[in-house]
Amino acid sequence: MLSTLATRHPLRIAAWCLLVLPFGCTTTATLTTTKPAELDVRGVSRIAVLDFSGPGDMAQIARTTMITQLQASRSYWVVDGAALQRAAPAPLYDAQGRVNQPVVLDAASRLQLDAVLLGGMSNRRAGIYDLGGGATLQIGDPQLTVVAEFELLDARTGQVLAQGQTEASYRGELNQDPASAKSERKIQLDLAADSAAKVVAKIAPHQVPVKVELATATFGAGAGSILAGNKFAQAGQWSEARQRWETALNENPASDAAMYNLGLAYEAVHDLPRARQMFQAAVQAADKTRYREAIARVEATDREQQSLLAQANRRPEIASNRDFRRLPPQ
Repeated sequence: MLSTLATRHPLRIAAWCLLVLPFGCTTTATLTTTKPAELDVRGVSRIAVLDFSGPGDMAQIARTTMITQLQASRSYWVVDGAALQRAAPAPLYDAQGRVNQPVVLDAASRLQLDAVLLGGMSNRRAGIYDLGGGATLQIGDPQLTVVAEFELLDARTGQVLAQGQTEASYRGELNQDPASAKSERKIQLDLAADSAAKVVAKIAPHQVPVKVELATATFGAGAGSILAGNKFAQAGQWSEARQRWETALNENPASDAAMYNLGLAYEAVHDLPRARQMFQAAVQAADKTRYREAIARVEATDREQQSLLAQANRRPEIASNRDFRRLPPQ
């Protein structure tokens, strides 16, 4: 109902916000930014992802997540354990399920790979006690934690290029209904995927959502256009939002809210120079904390973009040129 009224009577809703909240209605939107790899992995663009050890369903989710996100990063050419096995002269794992490292490295060399990613998954439970027969007792808010341990090995020398562990946790309601979103198994699998995504973040560029606060104008020229733009921004429609905020700035050239929101629209499409320009204009019009924080965020993003470029330059040429056709087929 409120959104419908805002569309029909934006100035009336702006006044309502002023009456209900002394500082206006607080609305947020989400940007997406690309972060550099947390670890400096040099000279690697062709990689194999082995099956991780641990509970089968969690290990499978982790492997699938890592392969999918590594490919999505466009920083690595990725093969899975099955492709590596086809190139291997012997099994990749011994009778106890342990990685046969000499065989793995030999197969990686045959495929002209640079590195091999391997590791294991484990999980912890707190506040949950098995009573037998499938029954459990929960005390307080139970907590589930899934841990991923990983190593990235140089395929030519066996040297460890990167290693570490990541974890993801959940505390709250649980039940044993497998169809429920709150089932222990469902949450464990979600945690396995989250922990695996954090492994990817260690060694590859990765996208991160950033929640930002939109500025509002509670009265005056341009207030309606600002509110209309905010609605589009909340839906992720940044081009439409920018058009409304440009209209707002034309209607009120002194509107710091329109300047700031326009900076967000440029930041959303990674036009950092124009985003910084609009944020600085907003600060000059009205020195507000959120405007200064936006400038600091854009400057940090700019430094991260330089790190991303430096990391790309330290990878083999095949990664930067995206020329994957020269490699053997999977």
